[in-house]
Amino acid sequence: MHTNLRVDGANCPFCLNDVIDHLRTIDGITSVESSISEGCIAIEHDDLDVAGLVDTIRNSLHGVTFAANEIVMSPIDPKISVLHCSHEPHRIQPSTELPKRLETVTDALARLRADGYTSDFFATDQGELACRGCDLTMDPADVRIDQTIRFEGDSNPDDQDIVFAIEWGGCGCRGVYSAAYGPTTPSEDAVVIRRLARAPRL
Repeated sequence: MHTNLRVDGANCPFCLNDVIDHLRTIDGITSVESSISEGCIAIEHDDLDVAGLVDTIRNSLHGVTFAANEIVMSPIDPKISVLHCSHEPHRIQPSTELPKRLETVTDALARLRADGYTSDFFATDQGELACRGCDLTMDPADVRIDQTIRFEGDSNPDDQDIVFAIEWGGCGCRGVYSAAYGPTTPSEDAVVIRRLARAPRL
């Protein structure tokens, strides 16, 4: 049997590569090919439960979108296509040719420090931001946010982190503020993040 699936929006090549590798390990599947540019997966298989294959892909695949300097993970809803995809062959890029992997929190902090965001900001018990470089505290709404980057956990979507690249005119410091984001956010960080929503953005 041959099944074509539309996976429009699946623009994360590493996630797609992992899904293809996993599908190829399932008994009864003889061939799996895909194209990230065409947004499709072609599967040759025995008489398997196609709905189960769709669920496997839906639970493992996501896309990446950018909004106001923020990276957002977006779900993918595979659709069975009655038509063959227009391209040939259905091949993902070899792993040696894949674009750079998605940025991690460590990567983001290193990149921002290289861009001049060298100070560290942290939340105080009073819901203010404090600068380790100058030992001053400030209302989070008074800083300027240059970038916001959010990260979703690999195994648990509720396990998230958020990184802000900020500048405060009161001391002229440029730096980063990071925190857990979601159910595990400490109370003082939750207050700061809410106040940051009122801060001006670059």
